[in-house]
Amino acid sequence: MLIINDGLKEMTLVNLFMIEAPFQFVSATQAARSTVLGSNILLIRLTGRERNDAQVLSLLNKSGYQWKRILFIDTTNFLKLAYQLLMLKATLLFENKNVNVLAFGDFYSYFSRFFYKLFSYNELWFLDDGIASLNLYRSKGKGLEVKPEHLQSKKVRSYFRKANNFKSKTIILKTFLNINSMKPFVVDNIDLMDAFLAEKLPDQSKDNKVVYFLGAKLVEAGFLNRIEYWSICERVAQKFSNKKVIYLPHRQESECSVNEISEHFDFDVLRPSLPVEFYLCQLKSIPGEVISICSAALCTIPEVFPEIHVSVINFERSSMNEIDKAGFDLCYQYLAILDKVTLIP
Repeated sequence: MLIINDGLKEMTLVNLFMIEAPFQFVSATQAARSTVLGSNILLIRLTGRERNDAQVLSLLNKSGYQWKRILFIDTTNFLKLAYQLLMLKATLLFENKNVNVLAFGDFYSYFSRFFYKLFSYNELWFLDDGIASLNLYRSKGKGLEVKPEHLQSKKVRSYFRKANNFKSKTIILKTFLNINSMKPFVVDNIDLMDAFLAEKLPDQSKDNKVVYFLGAKLVEAGFLNRIEYWSICERVAQKFSNKKVIYLPHRQESECSVNEISEHFDFDVLRPSLPVEFYLCQLKSIPGEVISICSAALCTIPEVFPEIHVSVINFERSSMNEIDKAGFDLCYQYLAILDKVTLIP
């Protein structure tokens, strides 16, 4: 561990990584490997959503990265949360440690607000949160740029109040996305592919008669009603009527909804305990095609499995409000830029 002598006392540096979703864990692990100063502490918020938490724990158990310390944070009770954070702060003070990097997995997280108010830090990082990260951006040429409303927003300004170095008011985006920098944001691209490729079995075969249909929480999140979502499923069923379609639900899709989809469309249902990229890496025979509505896997699978044909299915969004519609429009624009995903109109 690095020790710094400031003339008065010796202090050690630590980096705090806070995550609450599987993709955030992968991002945090890859970003942690790039840290130069200090030891890395992982803080995991278990959300209470069974499949989300199960995937996070599965990734943690199989990860070869050695965190200096791992803490589980309970946010179901405010008093318990406050106690845990104050104990963490007291422990760092007792151990004579200062926070070098404060890294969040979700810009909008209620969970993150407590941390930047409680800890002083030298650098602030935002990690990838899968396709949800696109909510921060808008399209710009062949890439993305941070939405102007975020550049001087009250939330962004509040992040800097606890920064130790006020001359360097920047937020570092640790991302695999192709993003243009705009102050106060600075882009530092990280390669997530190493995490997946390290798990990939050699000599995998491909079954062109099998299609993986990656589900989405569009009904649960209120973007679409059940009839609208079923119309998308019907299009997939018709397009691949001569193939075996396996439905992989989003980890936040309801059990009732998934069962109804399986029965109505005769899809097989598969619920991997790992994110789909890691699950595919473990298979001796991979599907010939992967299709989804909107998923980070549409960005990563073509890189890890170039032999799989990847498609995104477009859908009618006229019933959405303008903000939600713009978010999905951006998702499809970005996937089109990648030029590795087929858009089904």
